Amino acid sequence: MNEGESDVQEEESAELYSPAIFDVVIYDSAKGLLDDKAKAHDLSPTGFQAETKLKLKEGSRIEFMVYLENGEGVKGQALISWVKPDQWGFYIAGARIVKIPWRQKRKLGRRIGTPYDFYQLAKLTVKAIYAVVVVAALEHIVRYQPHLLQFASGLLPELLVVSLIAFATMVLLRPKS
Repeated sequence: MNEGESDVQEEESAELYSPAIFDVVIYDSAKGLLDDKAKAHDLSPTGFQAETKLKLKEGSRIEFMVYLENGEGVKGQALISWVKPDQWGFYIAGARIVKIPWRQKRKLGRRIGTPYDFYQLAKLTVKAIYAVVVVAALEHIVRYQPHLLQFASGLLPELLVVSLIAFATMVLLRPKS
């Protein structure tokens, strides 16, 4: 196991999840309803274990609706990571949540006690501060240094060409997923 994998496992093990069992309805976007009596174990904002009578395929994408204790539904999409049979004739499947609306994720997090994601909040704060500094600098240049504004407006066509070339290079060189 490499260093990146161990970091991911440590992060996942530190994440809060609910030990309660929730009702979950599993759908397939093409086939419709798959199982309306499934159960969700170890529910977290990133995934859950689905106990179902259906053998789901590893790598398949499902849609789900988990019903919380208060009856509220949380809807999203998940990718089936693994499937194994249990001793009672059911199947246990690892479902990694890959798409969930932001409000649904917050609702899920509040219900199972996930604390605020301070790392994401800090990243957003840094981006906001950066944007304010850039806007303030541009305002200062426009107001107090008109000769720089004239110089920059003369370079505008060249800056646009360089920006387009940089963007095209980034698009062409990004890894395919």
